[in-house]
Amino acid sequence: MQWPYWAEAMEASSRERGWARPSMNKFRAEITGGSRHVGSPETVASKLAAAIRLLGLGRLDLAYAVGRVPHEQRMATIELYRREAIPRLREVIPRLREVIPRLRELLAAARGDVDAT
Repeated sequence: MQWPYWAEAMEASSRERGWARPSMNKFRAEITGGSRHVGSPETVASKLAAAIRLLGLGRLDLAYAVGRVPHEQRMATIELYRREAIPRLREVIPRLREVIPRLRELLAAARGDVDAT
């Protein structure tokens, strides 16, 4: 589980920056509606695909863990991304590449950008 490593890292940041202390509720909220992508490869791929759609991303850069996660656990996570999560994203991304340019055009037009066509 990622909780103890995330909590340790966030605890250090909270002391340094004066933030509220990390809590399990905050951790769960980051998983449910934030930027923590924790769960099965299917869950992670679905959440990444939703973020790609929402933000109109053209590329993706992943951090595989926060905090002092043991090497073996990090490697297992990377392997799951490689073997299961990323192939699922590759199924979604070609369809997104068809939609994203049009979405960008619509957004530019809505903002009144001069070069929108």
